[in-house]
Amino acid sequence: FPLGAVVGPKEIMAISDGTKGHPRVLMGGGTFSCYPLSMAAGLKALGYLEENASWLYPLLGELGEKVRSLTRHLFSVHGVKAQVTGVESLFMVHFPLKEVDPKDPAALAQNEDQERYELYRLSLLNKGIFVVHGGGALSLAHDEKVLEEYLQALSQVVQEIVP
Repeated sequence: FPLGAVVGPKEIMAISDGTKGHPRVLMGGGTFSCYPLSMAAGLKALGYLEENASWLYPLLGELGEKVRSLTRHLFSVHGVKAQVTGVESLFMVHFPLKEVDPKDPAALAQNEDQERYELYRLSLLNKGIFVVHGGGALSLAHDEKVLEEYLQALSQVVQEIVP
């Protein structure tokens, strides 16, 4: 457990002060730095991923393709100019000002309709859907119910941002 649970802050600061005869002590910060339970959980999660790689990664890839395909379809049906990119379990939505190569992230970023992008992102957030940089990374926690909630919210948002 964290050292602070065993000794007090004064003792920790005294040990970490390199000017007080402890020149080899280096303090580093981080939410879970050197936290044994986090490290054990991380190792367990990595073991699970390795043991189940044969079905887990293909499933996540299928989910990613499904979300990208349905997202493209919703934008297309409503005539919203958008590009959906991603690979495997990752997806991202872009609102280019002109047609750009979807495999060129710099071109996508430089030609982004920022106003429409922010409207899309904030509108989804107002409906309880948080997208990081306009997209996300799917996990096993994203079951059919969660995906349906995303698609319902996106359907409403797409209608709100129609030009």
